[in-house]
Amino acid sequence: MANFRIWALGIALTLITAVISQGQFIFGAPGAVFIAPAAGAASFGYAMVRSRNEDKDTMEISAAGPGVNLAFAIFF
Repeated sequence: MANFRIWALGIALTLITAVISQGQFIFGAPGAVFIAPAAGAASFGYAMVRSRNEDKDTMEISAAGPGVNLAFAIFF
């Protein structure tokens, strides 16, 4: 399971660069997406479902983001 973790300093940097440059330059780094193990998913309110192959699931989740970016790059 993938989850987003917010980074307060990143949000502040985004706002500061946007205000100082009057919107001409925006450095956005509000957080990051992390791959959470299945055991940690329960703490986020998701039901525990044991995967038959957790390593394969983690690999597929990890490859999905770059794969979609590559597909968009080729398409556009």
